[in-house]
Amino acid sequence: MSLKRKKNYIIIYQLNEPGQKHKKLEDKLSSYSNSIKCFNTTWLVRTKKGVEEIGNELEKIIAENDDLLILQAGKNKFTSLTDKKANRWVNKNFS
Repeated sequence: MSLKRKKNYIIIYQLNEPGQKHKKLEDKLSSYSNSIKCFNTTWLVRTKKGVEEIGNELEKIIAENDDLLILQAGKNKFTSLTDKKANRWVNKNFS
């Protein structure tokens, strides 16, 4: 039996298509068991899913000319986040 470890991701997007689907995309991102929106179009997510699986799920929501960047993050140090809730989330999950 293989135990998948949770990984940390930074997900950044820009919706360029008219009639953007911010709500639908945000609903999907918030559906991950451990996630937080830290900036307008930037989310921090901790999940057992792989980067390809997340990308495939989000690709179904965004338009072809929208932009999406998913970065896997490790136990990184950071200087600051303006949002205190996001700052606590990073300290808890990225440490």
